[in-house]
Amino acid sequence: YKAKDSNLRVLLRNYRLSDDIGFRFSSPWWNEYPLDATKYARWLAAAQGQVITLFVDYETFGEHHWPEGGIHEFLRALPGEANKWHHLNWRTPTEAIERHNPVGEIDVHEYNTVSWADIERDPSAWIGNPMQNISYDSLKELEQLVKGIGDKTLIRLWRYLQMSDHFYYLSIKGGGPGDVHNYFSSMGSPVEAFAVYSRILSDLEARIRAELEKPELAAKRVLRRLPAGMGFTFSYEFARSSGVTVQSLHEFLSSLKTVDLSSIRFHMERGDFERWLRHVVGDDKLADQIAKVSQSKRKLKGEALRKRLLAIIERRIEQLKTVAKVPAGLKETEK
Repeated sequence: YKAKDSNLRVLLRNYRLSDDIGFRFSSPWWNEYPLDATKYARWLAAAQGQVITLFVDYETFGEHHWPEGGIHEFLRALPGEANKWHHLNWRTPTEAIERHNPVGEIDVHEYNTVSWADIERDPSAWIGNPMQNISYDSLKELEQLVKGIGDKTLIRLWRYLQMSDHFYYLSIKGGGPGDVHNYFSSMGSPVEAFAVYSRILSDLEARIRAELEKPELAAKRVLRRLPAGMGFTFSYEFARSSGVTVQSLHEFLSSLKTVDLSSIRFHMERGDFERWLRHVVGDDKLADQIAKVSQSKRKLKGEALRKRLLAIIERRIEQLKTVAKVPAGLKETEK
């Protein structure tokens, strides 16, 4: 096959023949047990298509299947048995794609990722259940923070926690797939693996936030672009969205210049700006300044209110940029 809109050649794994070696070779319950090289070569000879691609893990030969079970003897005998069939030839991947033209085009959308794990053969071995989703989302939320610090040690630790094995151990599947997940895990159960991973991730987050208390980094954190789901959405009244959502202080300032005054008044009366700036953006100083405007005995209205808010936020952004050492004219979110 070839990848869609590309000249990249793709060799698809023959999962049945591959799994006969990788997973079923040592299974007494399998109706083809025991499997020997003669029988397997016969299956290869009967297979359809131009190329038979056999993909198995290195661990298959000695770890998944112990030498005492005959896996090494099987591997040693297979080339000779296959060579007895005149229409079978051994080829490297490069030789295979050079000898044969693609028979079709394949397109795998990013949300339809394929794998050779479990029965589903999709990403559900690593992502999907609540423990996996929570762990993944928590790890992802640290990305901008740890990259903003730029500390190589913290970034390396953060990347270590992205290893797929951590999420694989959180699988709660049953049956055969569950047995495979448990076989590879060093933990007593997925729940134990989740507890351990969460503690380690919390420790890393604590280290990151301790670094962010330094003035320069604290300013950069406030100026950062927030992850999806943490932005501020302007509304006119309860449950009536304006359709405008901002993800940073710069975007907040820009939108305040054009958003309808009724939306500004609505959020000021509820204290929404103050809460978002304090609890999401993380700028207590700016939140306090906005609160003072709201609590002032001299209530500003209309364009006067807008003008006052813009002046406060513009001044605060310039202060933060100075502390964060952001060059003049450059937004922190553009760096």
